[in-house]
Amino acid sequence: MARRCARLLVVVLLLGGLAVLSPTAPPAAGTDYKPYGRAMAPDQTLKRGCRNYKLSWTLKPPTDEWSAIITVYTPRGRKAAGILLDANAPDPLRGSRWFKLCRASVVPGRWKVGMLVIWNDGRDRYQAPVAPTYFRMRLPR
Repeated sequence: MARRCARLLVVVLLLGGLAVLSPTAPPAAGTDYKPYGRAMAPDQTLKRGCRNYKLSWTLKPPTDEWSAIITVYTPRGRKAAGILLDANAPDPLRGSRWFKLCRASVVPGRWKVGMLVIWNDGRDRYQAPVAPTYFRMRLPR
């Protein structure tokens, strides 16, 4: 009986450890992206210290009541920056902003810009991802 309980405990701990250690799964290959806009950044050079880097967007939301979350991901898949947009901002459908990064804490490579559009239709709330874009961060020559 004690052996059986010990085996069960080992199995539970192993499975629990694997669940904790496994990274979150990327979106499925068949993710249904919507054509509600685009967020992008030009290829840029990582500068010394903490600097601002440019990010721009265009939006075509399905209703007048909407919000958008733009997230910048490192080549390793970690969130590096985020911007929240909503319909109440002046001229929110297109624009650009700066996001701050510190060279010591990031790596060069292929970065991802993702956008999630959230909108209301009456009392119902919907959200849809927009196809991600990619840009390169290079070290200076």
